[in-house]
Amino acid sequence: MNSIYLISGPLGAGKSSLSRLINKKYGYALIDGDAMFGPLENVRSLEWSQRLKVTWKNILEMTKNYLSYDLDVVIDFVVEDELDWFISELGNFNIRFKYVVLVAKEDEIKKRLIKRDGGLQYQDRSLVLLNQLQSNERNIRFILDTTGKTNQEVCDLFISGKQFEL
Repeated sequence: MNSIYLISGPLGAGKSSLSRLINKKYGYALIDGDAMFGPLENVRSLEWSQRLKVTWKNILEMTKNYLSYDLDVVIDFVVEDELDWFISELGNFNIRFKYVVLVAKEDEIKKRLIKRDGGLQYQDRSLVLLNQLQSNERNIRFILDTTGKTNQEVCDLFISGKQFEL
């Protein structure tokens, strides 16, 4: 049985750090949703919601491809309303899902964004996502606060945590 590790959260919560650590430590195939969304950013013929749909369909197809090669997959991308759709689209595969919504205190997110980007250009979007993800009842049991934790601590909590299994 293969596993899919779906890592969500706002910018600055630690999605990419956790995904890369899992990829390196366990050798799982890594799907970077931002890298797939980025090339569509300036495609004017697609609205924001259409770009998200295209990106999620690409993530789905890559996931299916990796699973067909008997690989475990870690996915790094913000999950807003796509979780149930994504799971149902993979219903033909015998897989184990783990899902986490990484969050951090607002001050910590701001600090991380400054360190990463040298500025706060994504701060507003990140804080909107933080509030949206935390207030979604579907996410409550899957929330993991990364404030004050090392990447390794977050990884260990996620990999071993039963509450993150779907």
